[in-house]
Amino acid sequence: MKTVRIFDWFTRLLPLWVVLCGISAYFWPGLFIPFRAYMEIAFALTMFGIGLVINYDDFFSVFKKPQIVALGLLAEFWSRSQRAV
Repeated sequence: MKTVRIFDWFTRLLPLWVVLCGISAYFWPGLFIPFRAYMEIAFALTMFGIGLVINYDDFFSVFKKPQIVALGLLAEFWSRSQRAV
């Protein structure tokens, strides 16, 4: 049971770990160079972990308010086009 609590704690704080690792990699990139070969699997595991913490209500809210998803997509592609200039 203690292992389950540790995984629950880690999973609940997963967004925090992702942000902290991102900030660390920005300021100290040398620490992460040895992990370069594993970045794809780390990204896949991160997405899998975030997918585990999403419940059905979060997922189906996309269908209830598609205009918010459309706004997010527009903002993403607009910001990418602005960076390309």
